[in-house]
Amino acid sequence: MATSITAQIDAICPNCSQKATYFSEQVRKGIMMVPDVLGNIRCTNCGLAKALRFDPSMYWFKVPVEDRYLFARDVDEAVRLIEFFQSEEKTTSGPEHDFPASFYRNRAHIISKLRVLVESQVRGSNV
Repeated sequence: MATSITAQIDAICPNCSQKATYFSEQVRKGIMMVPDVLGNIRCTNCGLAKALRFDPSMYWFKVPVEDRYLFARDVDEAVRLIEFFQSEEKTTSGPEHDFPASFYRNRAHIISKLRVLVESQVRGSNV
């Protein structure tokens, strides 16, 4: 019997623009398991609870980097990304897990932007 794994992503509520939570099942994409784009969103600020199609613009933790974006699903992943980019290292787990060269060129920008987002969560505010 297969068990489904639910993914959660901190997202921007499409109704009030505050932080909400997107839930979906994990699906296989190539060699990776990723959240399905079809799921549900719940916002404790405005009470929104509905099914929707997730769009990358909905990520709460996102940083523009040149012509791309770096996304984190939640505050814990954002902190791990800060630590990774502070380490001055590159990933060694294979090309499917590596970042674009532009991310390495913009380490300081990424760290700064993610810190602002993380600190807003620690203070309990919705920036």
